[in-house]
Amino acid sequence: MTFPIEPFVFLLVSFMLYSRALFGPFMFDDRDGLLQNKYIQEKDFKSPLYMSPWRGLTVASWALNQCAVALEFSCPSCGKGGRAVRPWSFRAVNVILHALNAVQVTYIASFHVEHPWLAGLLFAVGPFSVYSVSYITARGPILSTLFALSGLIAILSGYEIFALPFLVLSFYSKEDGAAFSLTFGAVSFIIGGMWWIWICPPLLLLIWKYDRIKRMSTDYMTGAEKMRNGGLPGALPQPQHGVTNFVENLLRYPLWTFGLGQAPYHGSGIPTSSIFRMLLAAGFLISLLSAAATIPSFQIPVALILIGPWILYILFQTADILMEYRNYHSGVGIALLLGLLPISIGWVLALFLACRTYQLARCCANPNLWWEKCLKSGAGEKSRAWQEWASEHRQAKRLEEARYGYRKALNLNPDLCPARQNLAWLNVQQGFLEKGLEEINIAVE
Repeated sequence: MTFPIEPFVFLLVSFMLYSRALFGPFMFDDRDGLLQNKYIQEKDFKSPLYMSPWRGLTVASWALNQCAVALEFSCPSCGKGGRAVRPWSFRAVNVILHALNAVQVTYIASFHVEHPWLAGLLFAVGPFSVYSVSYITARGPILSTLFALSGLIAILSGYEIFALPFLVLSFYSKEDGAAFSLTFGAVSFIIGGMWWIWICPPLLLLIWKYDRIKRMSTDYMTGAEKMRNGGLPGALPQPQHGVTNFVENLLRYPLWTFGLGQAPYHGSGIPTSSIFRMLLAAGFLISLLSAAATIPSFQIPVALILIGPWILYILFQTADILMEYRNYHSGVGIALLLGLLPISIGWVLALFLACRTYQLARCCANPNLWWEKCLKSGAGEKSRAWQEWASEHRQAKRLEEARYGYRKALNLNPDLCPARQNLAWLNVQQGFLEKGLEEINIAVE
């Protein structure tokens, strides 16, 4: 019996590519989601499994991280002690999970690809996943995909009923993992399985959470009115966002595959798609479906690209789907498609994608680089990017740079309430109380 070498290759390659991001500081939501999480502070990895209403498995994995590598320290001068968290350890686990997903992609590819390891390698090195793997808070989509792929393997292997617990685990890793039931149903239909059983989970969830889901599409639940008054154009759920999400994702998938047009940035402010772009997306969709209908080896990859958790973001009309880490699972379908290429072309493509991933990972090592890249090339609301860039400088005590960033944000969008509020606090911090009160009054109005 020959022991497979692919898992070790994928793990080694993944660590090499993400080495530049591994030792960066905590970024954005990492500080709120991790450092201020009571389970992580208490090193309690058991309670989240049955008490946390929000991504229990993901929170438990973070707490386990903290148990394993938290550094105990004490101050020589004051004698006080504490625990220091190590960002690199959280990212290292993300890299390991990503490599495991690449192994599962290889196994799925073995059902229809001559060289399945090529699909796994292309998934491991693909820039489509760079922000998911580097962004600690994005472990939810990675874990959710890990269990979803296990469920798909069970279906493809003829053990369809065993996919159900994997669907549950996917859901408890990230709530939109419930939509993988649709993916399971599509794949089951393709192979002639019991596809109808996968209609039940979303129906039961809809009945169970009907009131909550209904409220999620209203201003009451989403706070859309507050967001309008807060000056975040495009961030609030609106009917046209459902169409825009669908159109923009389809058109951006080919670019994201090669690490082009990417920005580590939410989609806030992306304008409603034009009629031309809608027609272009419709043509692309018809082409994908036609290829799947005529080429059997295209069917599962296309199903994985078109069906999955991102459908929920269309239904709830939120623009944040355009942050690539929410689309992590779609990279599986893309890798399976690319795995159909001739081996010689596949090697060259893998090398190109690896170079691009290594280059992009640099942005994830530093919050300033993250937002600078967004300001240079990212689509979306630039005023928000300036506001976040300024907030990072304020966090690092570079107050003049922070003031410059807030002013740039307000010049672009005078109604950007978060920037004005932060500028007010900055004025108070520097001793300009009257200026701070003036900015607060404007923000309130």
